[in-house]
Amino acid sequence: MRAKIHAMGCEPTGTTSDELKHIQRAEFERWGPIVKASGFPIEG
Repeated sequence: MRAKIHAMGCEPTGTTSDELKHIQRAEFERWGPIVKASGFPIEG
């Protein structure tokens, strides 16, 4: 898995579940309005 992550140009790091929750929330808040404004359908 590490090799696949590196192949995508990313650096795998470890985090706690609380840190991951914070990262995901920040990304949602950052990209959510942009996706909504684009009109792109969200499935799932």
